[in-house]
Amino acid sequence: MQRSKGTGQITAKGKDKWLVRVFRGRDSRGKRIYFSKVITGPKSAAQKYLTAKLREKDVGVFIEASRLSLDEHLDHWLATVKPRIAEQTYNSYEMQLRVHVRPRIGRMRLANVKIHDVQKVYSEMLAQGLSPRTVRYTHSVFAMAMKKAIQLDYIVKNPCDFVELPKQVKEETKAMTPEQASAFLQRAEADKYGLVFALALITGMRPEEYLSLYWSDVDFYRNVIMVRRALVWRKGGAIHLVRRKQESPDAASRYLLI
Repeated sequence: MQRSKGTGQITAKGKDKWLVRVFRGRDSRGKRIYFSKVITGPKSAAQKYLTAKLREKDVGVFIEASRLSLDEHLDHWLATVKPRIAEQTYNSYEMQLRVHVRPRIGRMRLANVKIHDVQKVYSEMLAQGLSPRTVRYTHSVFAMAMKKAIQLDYIVKNPCDFVELPKQVKEETKAMTPEQASAFLQRAEADKYGLVFALALITGMRPEEYLSLYWSDVDFYRNVIMVRRALVWRKGGAIHLVRRKQESPDAASRYLLI
């Protein structure tokens, strides 16, 4: 057995197998704590690994490889952020990870996820025909989850920080001409949902806003509509009204009807 005084040791465990141990300190009861790793190969490989770990310990970046899978970490991260974000935002985060990241690399150990693994996820998304915008949004969510892994001392570097992202193509926003808008409103009058279509066009509200309105939200005297809640689509097709976080009723979004 070879020792690095007071800090680490190398012990033979068989032919070309070496147990490397690094002293981590003592627990609350004074018991010594070690990080252990079996290295296969010549003894020089074990010595190189021990030296690297001791160097990490000296500069304060020593991290024991997490046994967590990426899926387990993502579960924990989503549970952590859920109380702090809007329900529709949480659903969006969960969906991006469930559809694009988990099927590809979710079973990997968190500590083993490398830059090329993340890059492969994005490359496969593009190969499927998904837009650069979708890839970049998935990346922003995944990068936040991996940043939390750094804060928890599970990993040293965020592999998402070093990937190449597709260039986002900015498409010119298309809008109806006055003539097209007028023709649309005329056609809408004959439809049973015509009032809804007209309201959406005139105000510019999003579907989750105008579909969550009550008559009490409409002020016919001032020609103003107050948006106080949003419609959220949940798994299984269920819908739910979520009241907007606001300090007072007057803080709701206003739409003026001309």
